[in-house]
Amino acid sequence: MSLRHWFQNELSTAAAANKGRWPFALPVGMGVGIGAYFQMPEEPIWFAGPLVLAGMILAAVLLRRSGGAAFLIAMVLAFVALGFAAASLRTHSLDGRLLAHETPTTVIEGRIVEFEPYHQGSRVILDRVRVAALSQPVTPERVRVRLRGHQPALKAGDWVRLRGRLSAPSPPLMPGGFDFQRHAYFTGIGAVGFSMGAARVLEGPPPGPFDWRVHLSNLRVRLAMRVTDAVPGNAGAVAAALITGYRSLIPEAVLNAFRDAGLAHLLAISGLHIGLAAGIVFFGARRVLSLYPPFAQRFPVKKAAALLALLAAFGYALMAGATVPTQRAFLIA
Repeated sequence: MSLRHWFQNELSTAAAANKGRWPFALPVGMGVGIGAYFQMPEEPIWFAGPLVLAGMILAAVLLRRSGGAAFLIAMVLAFVALGFAAASLRTHSLDGRLLAHETPTTVIEGRIVEFEPYHQGSRVILDRVRVAALSQPVTPERVRVRLRGHQPALKAGDWVRLRGRLSAPSPPLMPGGFDFQRHAYFTGIGAVGFSMGAARVLEGPPPGPFDWRVHLSNLRVRLAMRVTDAVPGNAGAVAAALITGYRSLIPEAVLNAFRDAGLAHLLAISGLHIGLAAGIVFFGARRVLSLYPPFAQRFPVKKAAALLALLAAFGYALMAGATVPTQRAFLIA
C-alpha cells in the first residue's frame, strides 16, 4: 500500500470513528484561523476571509452526503476560515485612529466611560474626545489618562475638561513581548497620557440606561470603596482587588511582596475565584432549596442551584472587569 492510500485510509477511518463529533473541532479551528490572521505580513482585504468561509461551507454542504475524509477536511477548513474571517471583520470594524505623535500640553475634553481608582490618584478612559492640539478627523475615539494630584469627586458618566499630554500606546518592549499597541487598538484606545492639575467637571448629557459600561464602572467603584471603608489598610485593598479586580488599589510595596512570595497570580481573577464563587452559591442554594420538601420533590433542585451558580459566576466576572482570564474561567465553568 502506498503512502497516499495509507493516509487516505487512516483519514477515512478517523472520520468514520468521529462521525457526529466534528463540532468539537470548532474552537480549535477558529483558534488556528485567528492565529493565521495575526501572522499575515500584510492586512488582507476585508472580504477575503468571508469569501473563503463561504466557499468552505459550500464544499462541506456538497460533500455532506458522501461523508468521509473529504467532508471532514472541508469542515475543518471552514472552522479555520471562520476564525480568520472573524478576526478580519473585527479588525476592520474598529475605528483604528491611533495617535501618530506626542502632543504638547493641551486641553482635553470628553466623557468618562470608565473610572479606575488607584492607591494614589486615578485613571480614566474618555470617549467623545476633543483635543485642542488635534483636528477632529485625527482625534482618537478613546483616550486613557492618568489623573495626578488632587482631583474632584469624579465618576463614570461625567464630562470633564483637563490639561495634559497624550502619546501613542507604546510598542512591545522586546521582540515577541506583549503588544500594548495591539491591545489598545482592539480596546478602542487610541492614545494614553497624563493630566496636569485638577480636572474640571462640565455640564453634559447624563448616561442613558443602555450605557452599561458606565453604570458597571460606577457599581464596581462603589463596591470597592465600600470594601476599603469597611476593611481599612492593606487588607481592604487586597479584598477590594479580589472582589472588583482593581489591583491598582493595592500599594506598590504590597504588590512587590506578593510577587516576591510567588503569589501574584492569586490577585488575577481567574478559575480559582470563579470556581469558588460558583461553588459557594451552588452548594448554598442547593441546601436552601432542599429545606422546603414540596419544592425539592417537584423540581430539580440540583439544576436550579446550578443555574443560580452560573448567574453568580457571570455577575462576578462582570464585577471583576471581565478580563481575558476571567472570561476563560467563566466559559470553562
